[in-house]
This record gives sequence, structure tokens and C-alpha cells, in this order.
Amino acid sequence: MCLRQSLLRTGKAVSNTGTGLFPVPVFHAMSVRQSGWTLIELVTVLVLLSALAIFAGPRLIGQADIDRLQFEQQLLNALRYAHKQAINSGCAIRVEVRAASNDYGVYLRDDATATSCGSAGFGARPLPDPAGGVYTGNAPDGVTISSGLAFTFDGLGRPQPAGGSITFNGRSIVVEGETGYVYAP
Repeated sequence: MCLRQSLLRTGKAVSNTGTGLFPVPVFHAMSVRQSGWTLIELVTVLVLLSALAIFAGPRLIGQADIDRLQFEQQLLNALRYAHKQAINSGCAIRVEVRAASNDYGVYLRDDATATSCGSAGFGARPLPDPAGGVYTGNAPDGVTISSGLAFTFDGLGRPQPAGGSITFNGRSIVVEGETGYVYAP
């Protein structure tokens, strides 16, 4: 059986327009099956997914969860900045996270200046943050500090008398006792 006969038996069209001994198979565009997505289908799916994310996303993540995460980040930033500031300046910096009043504060010594660490007590002079505010704040509604912590970072960044952990809404922030490293496990 020749190649032409075998192609005819399989249902494929054959043309004798080729040069040489062998016929050239002709494939019609309608017989080729295409798979995949058209550009219009892809754009439509992306638009629908975007709309779903915009309108349903905030409902899936409640405002209380967002407030808790923001408070955790603010407190972590305050503690980490206090640690770095104590090391850079060589001055003691006081950190107080109070469960009773559900707030926190980071303080310099009351008589500290730009050139002197001071020797007075802590409490009346909050540590300024680089953005222009101060590192003090209250926990938002729905966030409850269940175990607070009060300590002073010494000039080497070590917490005195010791480190510990701060717990709120089932989350915790840990201050390592030896190094002053601050993290949220």
C-alpha cells in the first residue's frame, strides 16, 4: 500500500502538488482542534476576580483583625526603635506596656538633652519617632493587653531588670533578656 492510499484511509486529504515522489498532506483549518483561552475570556475572568477581591475582601478580613495587626506592628516598631536608640545614643530608654490602662509608652529620662542622657526619672518625656510623633499609644477597641511589661533598655540595648513577653488577644511580643532582641513569634 502506498502512502497516498494510507492517508486516504485515515481520512486526511492528499494533494499531488508537492514536488518529488511523495504526496503532500493537506490539513484543513477546521480539522485542527485548538485549546486554551482567548484574550477576551482571560480579561473577563481577571475583571471578575478583581471585583470580587475589592468588594468581598474587606468583609472576609474584619476591622478588628486589621486593628489588632496595626497595633501589633506599632508596638513592635516602638520597641525595636527604643532598642536601637538606646544602643546608638548610649542612653537608657524606658518601655512600659500597661495591661491595666491598655496602653504603652517609650520614654527618655526627664532631664535628657541632645548631648546628655540625664539622670532623672522616666515618665514625662516620650521618645520622639522620626515621623514627628511620639512612641505612646492606646490599644484600639477589641484589643486587650492581658500581660504587660516594664523595663529599661540600658546603653548596650539590654533590657533591665530582664526581658519578657507582652500578650494581647492571643498574640505575644517577646523581648530577649540577654540581647534585647524584639520579635513576635
